[in-house]
Amino acid sequence: MLGEDVTQRELWFNVAWNIWREVAEIGAFLIPFFLDDKGAEAIPLSGIVGLLVGLFCGALIYAASMLLKDKRKLCIFLAVITGWLSVGLFTGGCHEIEEAVGETPKAWKITADFWSKSKFPMALFKPFGYTSSPTILWLVCLPVWAIILVTLHVIKYQKVKNNSEKVAKAGTEQV
Repeated sequence: MLGEDVTQRELWFNVAWNIWREVAEIGAFLIPFFLDDKGAEAIPLSGIVGLLVGLFCGALIYAASMLLKDKRKLCIFLAVITGWLSVGLFTGGCHEIEEAVGETPKAWKITADFWSKSKFPMALFKPFGYTSSPTILWLVCLPVWAIILVTLHVIKYQKVKNNSEKVAKAGTEQV
């Protein structure tokens, strides 16, 4: 058992299924570009760049997991990055809904080109929740989702820790 309720086989299935789902989703989103010749030229280049970035990040994670003796720091780092991405994607999704139904007032707006969420370098931080003009909804969603995420992570960590202690205790009692 890997955790409280996840086997190695279930983990492999979940990873494979999610990779397949994401690839299929990307394919579905690209259908309009393939049907309309406008913008289709950028698809191969952006695909190659995305592939290279993904392979580079994957190689770094693999190398770190092989080189580090204590994997806790790597786990914490990856959990923070993934959680940060989750918060950013959640707030971005809430903002998209907000644009469709009506925006709440903007808290502030930074107008300098460097800080624009649609221009390099700040566009790199947009998936992590960056915006140069946050709305009130964005300011509420970001900490609320972060608190929910951390709370659920702590609960799961405690359950796995308690289960590991029970397994270790059962193992010593059998000896």
